[in-house]
Amino acid sequence: MTPTSYLELISTFKALLEQKRNEVMALKERYGNGYDCLVDTEKNVKGLQKDLEDLQPKLVQAGKDTEEKLVRVTEETEAADLVKEKVAQEEAEA
Repeated sequence: MTPTSYLELISTFKALLEQKRNEVMALKERYGNGYDCLVDTEKNVKGLQKDLEDLQPKLVQAGKDTEEKLVRVTEETEAADLVKEKVAQEEAEA
């Protein structure tokens, strides 16, 4: 091995080492960003989960209110139908 070829070998090794270091750093940065995104997402999910737990009683109450309103509307509809039938009978008699 000549000194020139040895220097070329070292220079090639340095270039390859630099290239591989850049690739590894790029992957490390990519994984780091992905990890940060996962951590942020976990925090957001926990916050949303807490919001859902806080809203659960309101949701149950809203369901009860809706059922009560549905019963009331049904009763009023039945009463309106009776009045409609009476009016129709009165019009038919007149």
